[in-house]
Amino acid sequence: MRVLIIEDEKDLGELIQEHLEEYGYEVKWWGTGTGALEVFQAFHPDLVILDVMLPGVDGFTLCRKIRQESLTPIIMLTSRTEEADRIVGLELGADDYVAKPFSIRELVARARTQLRRQEALQSTAVVPVVSSITLLDCTLHPEERTVQVQGAPVDLTRREFDLLCHLMQRPGRVLTRDTLIEQVWGDDFDGFERTVDTHIKRLREKLGKDSEVAKAIQAVRGVGYRFQA
Repeated sequence: MRVLIIEDEKDLGELIQEHLEEYGYEVKWWGTGTGALEVFQAFHPDLVILDVMLPGVDGFTLCRKIRQESLTPIIMLTSRTEEADRIVGLELGADDYVAKPFSIRELVARARTQLRRQEALQSTAVVPVVSSITLLDCTLHPEERTVQVQGAPVDLTRREFDLLCHLMQRPGRVLTRDTLIEQVWGDDFDGFERTVDTHIKRLREKLGKDSEVAKAIQAVRGVGYRFQA
């Protein structure tokens, strides 16, 4: 998932970027209000972390413009402590408000909360039913529930097939363990998050460790998995 940081303090912006990248997010930092809307439109982030006091165009104006065209979550940062400023930001469409100075760990936790909500919304969106999905050396038939790697059939359990199907239907997108558990196991799950890791390991082995599709199932440390075609 993608995060856009619009913050004029370079050291702070890079620090936030570094911490978010540790969780596997794709992060872009922009240091001024000028051109920020164009960066937002080109980058298509899943979350915006937006400073109020920016050179060129202030954060309140940017928040309003972003909200006019997108429902992307916005966390506003400010050194202002007045309640009126927080109310203005929230009324303009911000989803959260963090006052400076703040704990980086708290900001990252708030950001991850917003991103989990976004991912849940995206993951529950209706995915068009297709007769087959072919990526790299793997062809998957969702309705027939069959898989071929390099033309040869692969026998998968129901959970293994569902994991592969969810990942291949959303190439490039990081799916958290919680999301995979919810989508694949649902209410039947009564184990631990590492159950996902065990199933992914077995899935890779069945697909063939040297196959392109097995290598495309990538772990994102501390977050989950993605299919990188």
